[in-house]
Amino acid sequence: MTKELITKIIIVILLIVNINVFYFIFRNNAIKNFSSNDNLIASLIDAESYFSTVSSNFTNYQKLSLDKQKEDNENNLSNKKYLANNKTRYNTNQEQSLDSGLFYFEEIRKNLLINKQSSNFLQNNQSLNANIDFINQSQFFNKANNPSAEITNLQFSSSSVKAINILSSSVIINSSSDNNFQNNYYNYAFLKATISAQDDKKNDNIVSSLSHKNDICEAYKSKNYPKILISEIKFEAKDNPDDEYIELYNPTDIEIDLTCWSLEKYASKQDSNSLPNVTILLPASKFNGVIRPYSFFLITSSSTKEKYKGDLAYAQSYSLAKNNTIILKKPNGEVVDLIGYGDNKEKIYQYEANPFLSQNFYNKSIQRKNLQDSGNNSEDFWLKDPNPENSTFPIRKPREDFIDLSKINLGQLQVFIITNEEKTLLKLVLNSQPSNIFSSNYVYNLLIATSANIMRIGENQLNTTMNVSTNGDLLDKNISVYSHLEDFGSTSSLLLSKFDFSTTAFETIITKCPSTSTLYYFAIYLQDLLDKENRTSFAIASTTLPEHLCNPEAEEKITFTSTTTSATATVKILISEVRVIEGTSTNEYIELYNPNNTPINLAGWKLLKYNSENKASTIISDRTKSKFKDITLQPFSYLLLANTSTLLINGKNINVDLIYALSNDLAKNNSLALVNDKDVIVDQFSWDRASDHKSYSRKKIDVTSEDNYFTDFTDLGNAYDTNNISDFILVDPNPQNSSISKPIPLDIIMSNYELENNNSEALLNIILSWITPFVYDNANYEYRLFFATSADNFYSLDGKASFVLPQFQALSLQKVKITNLNINSLISGDSFDIAELKLKLELYKNNNKISEIIYRKN
Repeated sequence: MTKELITKIIIVILLIVNINVFYFIFRNNAIKNFSSNDNLIASLIDAESYFSTVSSNFTNYQKLSLDKQKEDNENNLSNKKYLANNKTRYNTNQEQSLDSGLFYFEEIRKNLLINKQSSNFLQNNQSLNANIDFINQSQFFNKANNPSAEITNLQFSSSSVKAINILSSSVIINSSSDNNFQNNYYNYAFLKATISAQDDKKNDNIVSSLSHKNDICEAYKSKNYPKILISEIKFEAKDNPDDEYIELYNPTDIEIDLTCWSLEKYASKQDSNSLPNVTILLPASKFNGVIRPYSFFLITSSSTKEKYKGDLAYAQSYSLAKNNTIILKKPNGEVVDLIGYGDNKEKIYQYEANPFLSQNFYNKSIQRKNLQDSGNNSEDFWLKDPNPENSTFPIRKPREDFIDLSKINLGQLQVFIITNEEKTLLKLVLNSQPSNIFSSNYVYNLLIATSANIMRIGENQLNTTMNVSTNGDLLDKNISVYSHLEDFGSTSSLLLSKFDFSTTAFETIITKCPSTSTLYYFAIYLQDLLDKENRTSFAIASTTLPEHLCNPEAEEKITFTSTTTSATATVKILISEVRVIEGTSTNEYIELYNPNNTPINLAGWKLLKYNSENKASTIISDRTKSKFKDITLQPFSYLLLANTSTLLINGKNINVDLIYALSNDLAKNNSLALVNDKDVIVDQFSWDRASDHKSYSRKKIDVTSEDNYFTDFTDLGNAYDTNNISDFILVDPNPQNSSISKPIPLDIIMSNYELENNNSEALLNIILSWITPFVYDNANYEYRLFFATSADNFYSLDGKASFVLPQFQALSLQKVKITNLNINSLISGDSFDIAELKLKLELYKNNNKISEIIYRKN
């Protein structure tokens, strides 16, 4: 026998002795400890730890033992094969894994019963009996014996594992032989391996009463806790999908101990009826820390704990994703807050009222609005730039002046350009929104662009870094389609916000255009100065700036020191209405009218004003900024001139066609003269006084009065003209621009036919009335009167009756009374039907008939 072999034999003998000594010491100590139920848990846990050492020595014993090697290898191979088969079943299907666990529960139960019968000194041991009763009553065992028994959660908790380990240790300790010892050890090892994969899973249904004595969270379960909020969640980033965290917030004024709280996550549902997997991100056994009043507590992935200085971290193998539900629980398992979020409501397992939905979470985090909770995930959260805060950050209370601007609709925006030759005024009108909160932390910002896509481009721009001036205006020099008010020569600050239903108006003088374009789009929005991401949507409007502002030309004026001699014009344009307000030029205007049935080009025309000293100045000409050049006045249409682009008359805004300088305000004892391109005055009007509430309006016909101006002749144009002050009357202001067209009579218009009794059956009195047509002069016009008793033959009425025809007056209501008309002299025969009588009035100019009208009895 070699020296080496002798050494090996000695080592084997020492190992066998060592194992047996340790085993019996362990066995006797365990049995002794079992006599006291109070020491049961501690002894079993010690047994599990000690058995780990024993099993290691036993493995060495298997390798070195010469006498038992073959037998041990066979047993070992059999057990390993059995273990591998069951592990395959577990990895293939979780339900199969559970069945394997149930199988070993049954094995444990059988061994306990065997040992109870075969071991005399353990026959009456109460701890062993309690273990047998526990397994008999457990839900796992019941499910094995009763397949129809419902187990709502098939996952193991750490408490379950501890209970199973205790039972397994009992089996090993109470084994009656070394073979039982070895076989039970492998049963125990497999059962523990099966369960360890689910170590942190939740299953409150199988927590044994045996573990309660050592539950470190037991004392916290009965405590009362105030509400803690999940305040922020981040889970997606383009450059790092693992960049995630969950932030908590304490909305109370007391410090809260978070020991034994827990944080869970439900994964996305596969379909509407599925139950998603639950992950215990932080179990109660690992949750610890305190959260100060009005402060934060940050929970990160272990991979981002250092980056964000997290207060606690969960395993890197866990991750957050879309359509998850995050649940925060108190030590007693009560849900204190939960958030369901994602892009598909049907895939989100749980949420408060409504889930928070968005189609793009990249590089944003879900944040609680103003740290407040209404019990509705959809309303309580929004997407913002990430802002993780841990327990070291300063306290932050909810803002008292907070307004969720995303819920405010600014309504309609109106933009006006009010222009005269001295200045151009930009005016914005907006209806303010209702709120009980008044704060200077909210201001209006303005975007201006030449592009109709201002809303889309503006949204993209606001999602990037912007420069904001001290008054809140957007300064954007990088994108050419945008302009700031400063680019228009404005030095004004934007209007202050109001929330009182009033109309908010903002006016500023602009002196230039940032480009040659005259069309600009304006987008206004309300901004929170303390939170740049809290803002309203855009209110958008557009307007056109004056051509002379965006494409300036040299200003030239011409001054006349005397009036031009009036002359007969071949084409006439009339001054139709003038409003004069003493002491101010606001809402003053001058209206022109084209009484011709052809369009008139006003190129080269001038409008002059004479002051009380008869000194003339040019109001409009081809050499002023606002010109008659290229203006063609359509037939029977108006042209409105004022010192502002918009008039406010009777609560209505009326657009002006041509704008003259503010310096050309009107006053009493002034006059106007309209001069054509041949320097001939075609119309003029003088007045001696001003009226703040009335305007001078040209009559429609000679009988027009203030009473019938807006009633009897509403549809007629203002064309009555005798070159006299009496051509005008004072009426309520009624300015009409080039969009208005009202015709005038170019032919005779019949007004009335009256038949009077003359106390004689043979004699008649007839009154005819008519409105005369518009002509430039009244000279060489004459009327002629005819009658007929048939459809075709008219005869002169001279000598048949008494009548006097009036002198012609353009646009006059005229009449003639025919008396003593002898109806017997009109026909031959004895009978006459008055219904057959027709009268015809004809109008001649230099013996040329220009119009006629026929009357007959109705």
